[in-house]
Amino acid sequence: MAQASSGEIGDQVNDALGREQVAERIVKVLVGLADAENLPAGRVLAIDAPWGSGKSWVAQRLAGMLAKEYEPGRALYINAFEFDFHNDPFAVLASAVLEAAKPSTVHESLRRAATEVLKTATPAVLGGLIRRGGEFLVGKEATDVVEAVATATDHAIKELLNTFDATKKSTSAFKAKLTEFASEQPGPLVIVVDELDRCRPTFALEMLERIKHLFDVPRVVFALFVHGQALHSAIRHTYGSGIDPDAYLRKFISIRMGLPRNVGIFSTQADKGDLAKTFMEKRYPKTVALDLHNFKAAIAVFAPVFNLTLRDIQAVMTLGQVMRSDVQHEPVQAAYLICLRVSEPAAFLALLAGDSQYQHEYLRLKNSLIQNRAALELADLFALAAGIETGRQKSPGAEEDLRWFRRAVMRFDLDNISV
Repeated sequence: MAQASSGEIGDQVNDALGREQVAERIVKVLVGLADAENLPAGRVLAIDAPWGSGKSWVAQRLAGMLAKEYEPGRALYINAFEFDFHNDPFAVLASAVLEAAKPSTVHESLRRAATEVLKTATPAVLGGLIRRGGEFLVGKEATDVVEAVATATDHAIKELLNTFDATKKSTSAFKAKLTEFASEQPGPLVIVVDELDRCRPTFALEMLERIKHLFDVPRVVFALFVHGQALHSAIRHTYGSGIDPDAYLRKFISIRMGLPRNVGIFSTQADKGDLAKTFMEKRYPKTVALDLHNFKAAIAVFAPVFNLTLRDIQAVMTLGQVMRSDVQHEPVQAAYLICLRVSEPAAFLALLAGDSQYQHEYLRLKNSLIQNRAALELADLFALAAGIETGRQKSPGAEEDLRWFRRAVMRFDLDNISV
């Protein structure tokens, strides 16, 4: 069973974000879902939010909250992305359940039932039939081909029917044992599946299939943490662009919830800047030794201007560390330009190309009501550049300032770099 990692960010940051309250609401929905009847797609809740919004932290905290509420080990956390090299997602799900079932008298019979399900995996059997059929036909005279195909097909159908019967029996046996185990628990058995949208498309969709057909039993509830758009891409990749991803997902998910991008008390620019600062102090404590302290301070100023997610800040810090020699010379400009590159690549490339973007960037800073001295100086520089573009500024000193700034922009030519 996958173990929860340290999470995307420290507890202090996420508690301030209010994600603890979000997790509590999700718990209530899951408990209600466990007792619901006649659901359209089983007891499955999907928590949909974009990358960088803190899904993984909520998923890990959710598992912990449920474990405290319903005895340790009865809320299971699986990072699906860690296991997407497996051929069958059932093995991943079953392993997590079996780990939790070790103290139970049902453990051994549940293990045997899970083993039988794996033995009767239809794709493996079909692959064997195709290979045997191919070998049978190789080298036959043309007059024998029809008879050979008929014989091979008849053999394949018999094996397939036998396999179907065995699959039906093994599926029923597993669900019966899973129901027995779940009924022993003081509360719902909740299986939290994180990072499903990062898995290879076939694995992600097979995971949904396995959940629907093998784990849809009373008191077993799934919480899937996904980025809906990424999952839509996986569906189109597998079934073609003509499919309706939402209609497809409705077969497997009964309820969907959104995860607010910004929740809690962080509604002002100063609060958001403090959040970014706290995050960087916890995630990058050693960067002071790399002389990036001023760069980090500038990011805390500009993060709310660009409405950066925590994952965006990670990308900015990654680029800052890679380009440390340039960042150290002009940390404020570097922070602004890299934030712009990460959040609005098209605007950065326009600025790099010398297109008329100076007035736009000046207004961005002015309208953000920033009071930071270095940021205000940068705003003045944008205003100066805009004035030179329009002919309002014609002094030699202003021209030199603009050339100097353009050289600074060129140092951060990140067109061919991505994170």
